[in-house]
Amino acid sequence: MSQRNKRRKKLSPNQIAEEICTELRSIIRQQNSLRRPFELFQPIENRPESGPKYCVVFDNHPPREVSGLKFGSRHITIPDERVHDDVLRFAQSVWQLKDRLKQWANIQKIETDIEFIANESIHLRVCSDLANKKKHGGSRNRSGLFPRLSLVTLDASKSGALELLYGGLKKEKELLVTKCVPIPYRVEILIGDDRDTLREAEPLIWNDRRQVIIFVLAEYSAFSFL
Repeated sequence: MSQRNKRRKKLSPNQIAEEICTELRSIIRQQNSLRRPFELFQPIENRPESGPKYCVVFDNHPPREVSGLKFGSRHITIPDERVHDDVLRFAQSVWQLKDRLKQWANIQKIETDIEFIANESIHLRVCSDLANKKKHGGSRNRSGLFPRLSLVTLDASKSGALELLYGGLKKEKELLVTKCVPIPYRVEILIGDDRDTLREAEPLIWNDRRQVIIFVLAEYSAFSFL
């Protein structure tokens, strides 16, 4: 018997419940982070008076001097590995919650079949496929839909004149804006043809400025401590 299994057997129901609550708090933090628009900007010195002067802060890297494609306010659809990583990590966290719920149900001798609930939910099966892509680089295709993430669409329609530099090789981008207005974004789960989205999940789309089509935790709401 592995040390991990021995440790799990020693945990009380309250300890397992606390672990579940810890994971739920982490999931909520990830969800809130995904809902926030890009809202940090850094002024760039020595820019032409007529051009955009503020760099959108996507990560911790210092802004670079940009000489990129210039255009007016619009929606911009580009790859964004950071956003994809965040979405896949969110999917992984939700899917892995199942394992702790199973431990809690077993030790409490509750007859609820967590594995059955997960397998009956199209949203959680899609969640599993995305989680496996993050963890193993592939998917067992539990959902039968071969889900994958779309490109990321930034809504810069209120940002004034724009200047974009995107490096395809390293997937690096710099976006300069004229107005420091929060920039919401959207990423969808694609199935089948690249033009198709996961229609079954439409009622679950977050009606926020930043939206990700994903699954819900309500599948597990029968548990009193949730």
